[in-house]
Amino acid sequence: MKSKISILLVVVLSMISASVFADTLKILDDRTAYVEGKVIEHTSGCEVDGACSIIVQVDGQKVALVYAEGDVECPNTQAASWVKWGTNVKKDTVVKAYGAYSKQGDTYRLAFCDSKDYFILGENDPLPDGLNIK
Repeated sequence: MKSKISILLVVVLSMISASVFADTLKILDDRTAYVEGKVIEHTSGCEVDGACSIIVQVDGQKVALVYAEGDVECPNTQAASWVKWGTNVKKDTVVKAYGAYSKQGDTYRLAFCDSKDYFILGENDPLPDGLNIK
């Protein structure tokens, strides 16, 4: 009986640890930020309405990951191309992103056009080599 309880406890603890992730919002001195959070919304139609973004929640705070803005050409097209809505990025998945940081009202905002070092990654996408976010 004792070994069955131990096995059950191990299974339950592994299930709990698999579903828990650490919300992260690290704002760096160079006006960039790294975020890791759960997707709560996707705004598309930026060709018509302005901005395409993924909204993530981090410790109760909304963070907009703006990967395209209207008809403005973005030199970092890879940031948007990594976003495969419904595949690697969808509601309730955890994404990781690194970009230029600003705050507008109650919402933090990361933008990705200014550097090819900026990214948005889906739940199982690996972080780029050499990334050093402290």
